[in-house]
Amino acid sequence: MMSPEAVQITILHELIHTCSGKNQSTLNGNQLQVALIETSHLLATLGEAASSAVEDLVPALKSSLRHHDQGVRHEAAVACAAVASIFPSRGRQLVEDTISDIQVEHAELVTTSIHMPT
Repeated sequence: MMSPEAVQITILHELIHTCSGKNQSTLNGNQLQVALIETSHLLATLGEAASSAVEDLVPALKSSLRHHDQGVRHEAAVACAAVASIFPSRGRQLVEDTISDIQVEHAELVTTSIHMPT
């Protein structure tokens, strides 16, 4: 039996809180993967009804995309795909922000390598 939509939205917000910032460090990689998987499932189930969670979700996903565990990064990418399929403009912005972050980090690496003593 499916939970009512309001309950699912509450659970989604709790999962996002669990996956966010400092809370992320209290979970091991497997626990974080499960939270991200359930987040993806709830996004797919709720569709546009999950709009109230997107603003808090995106920073949690960005953080998870940088996690040291490959499984966590994979599930974060799957959740990003769920966001993009339901909220295309947010998905587009997430991709643009991530590309920008990659470009900045690349530039920092290049600058560091140029200034390293040989």
